[in-house]
Amino acid sequence: MKIINVIKPSFFLGVAVLVCAACEKQNEVKEAPANSIAYYAKNTVEAKQVAEKCITFDRNEFSTMSPSKQKAWSETSAGINCSNAKEAYGIEIWNSRNRAIAESNKKYQ
Repeated sequence: MKIINVIKPSFFLGVAVLVCAACEKQNEVKEAPANSIAYYAKNTVEAKQVAEKCITFDRNEFSTMSPSKQKAWSETSAGINCSNAKEAYGIEIWNSRNRAIAESNKKYQ
């Protein structure tokens, strides 16, 4: 009887540890690495698509987060990806407008 009483608690403890370990592995979310600004500069169509989705996210979900959650989200791969896509797309818009101005100036020279 003494052996059974000793085995039961340690057996259940072992099972609990295995269950917790299994739950942790299932809850691990592997984030894809964020794309760089250079990547988005080469892939402007994708940059525009991602930037537009991120702007919609900013206006809706992000704006309702607490400042600490906003900061934490901004440091995730998704947050970095959004930041890089918006910056690269902004640069592309700037460059596109400058090209249009330069073309317009050529007409009058």
